[in-house]
Amino acid sequence: GFFFVLLGGIFPSVIYTVNKQIALIPIYLVAIAAGIGANYFCIKAGWGIEGVAFGTSFSYLFFFLIISFYSAQYFTERKELFKIYFSISAYYIYFLTGIIAIKKVSVFGNMIATFFVQMALLCVISIPMFVAIQKKEKFFTSLLNVVRKQLAKTQRERVTKPYKEGA
Repeated sequence: GFFFVLLGGIFPSVIYTVNKQIALIPIYLVAIAAGIGANYFCIKAGWGIEGVAFGTSFSYLFFFLIISFYSAQYFTERKELFKIYFSISAYYIYFLTGIIAIKKVSVFGNMIATFFVQMALLCVISIPMFVAIQKKEKFFTSLLNVVRKQLAKTQRERVTKPYKEGA
């Protein structure tokens, strides 16, 4: 849920900037009602604390969608916004289902082994996201170039500095 709190944090500022802050009241009320309803449903369904977390996460998603859609009319086209929504939603649903599935993995009651298997599975399900980020942003290429430059700089410093005995 916190993922959507972070994503949605800028949109109230946009609404304040265009002097439409009165519109925030019904948006917050609808989001609160959605949160209460989702949590009530999850508790009644017997999902326990994970259900409450899911319900809260859902309400943050709902708030993000409403507030971003409302504020987007002041700075972007709706078509572009739907592309962003689809991308964010696809990643969110992908990771949510993956994490729920991983949570069910247990290695013969061994907590340490279960932890390492779950972390390995999380790394595996993260690969498509890393590939997409690399394809679009070249983040990992840039990071690798920074590391290479730093290693080369360190190597040059070692070669050029005189060796001090006893140091």
